[in-house]
Amino acid sequence: MHVSQAPSRRPLQRYVSSCSFIDCFAGSGGSVYISGPQQVLFDKVSWNNSASEKTGGFLHAIDEAVVEIFDIIGADTMMQEEYTYDSHCLGIDCKGGFAFLEKSASLNLSSVEIGSCKACFGGCIFAESSTSVHIADIEVGQSTAGSIGGFMYLASGMAEALIESITVSNSFAGIGGFAYIAGGTNLTLNLSTICSSADQKGGVLFLAEDEYFLVGSMVKL
Repeated sequence: MHVSQAPSRRPLQRYVSSCSFIDCFAGSGGSVYISGPQQVLFDKVSWNNSASEKTGGFLHAIDEAVVEIFDIIGADTMMQEEYTYDSHCLGIDCKGGFAFLEKSASLNLSSVEIGSCKACFGGCIFAESSTSVHIADIEVGQSTAGSIGGFMYLASGMAEALIESITVSNSFAGIGGFAYIAGGTNLTLNLSTICSSADQKGGVLFLAEDEYFLVGSMVKL
């Protein structure tokens, strides 16, 4: 599913409701690729086996796209190198097992359950500079990064990341078991339960230079 917005038109609002995505695959955005200044709302959407070769196992958003996802249930998302849905081999530059954001895109994620997600960088979410992420009331069974950022990778210069009331049962990476936070990123983490580990550095968090980070009350690590 590729949703694009012509540059000459005014930003639109689009709705995707009560749909199921089954065995979806693409080079980028396994189920959905959204480009252009538009708002896309997903409500009561489910998926099973959504995968991509390079970026965004379920979603790739670009160019000021605003994406809101809530009340969604997914069995499995992953980044994979081979064109087979049962392969768990990661490509060297796979990013964002669930979502990949770039060029001022933003993601609002709430009331979501994700069974498992997997990538090389950012097991669940990879957010480039100038993007924003708001996450609330989600549950993730397992999130794995082959290299960095078990649940998420927040690149340098992100606009904002607000995360509250999330439960991650098992998150793992080589560096930053839960998250890798690059320099200059504003992050708030609050009212959450996280079980994570890392092979090398930062069992929960790896904070790069010049980061801005706030852990709120009642965060269980």
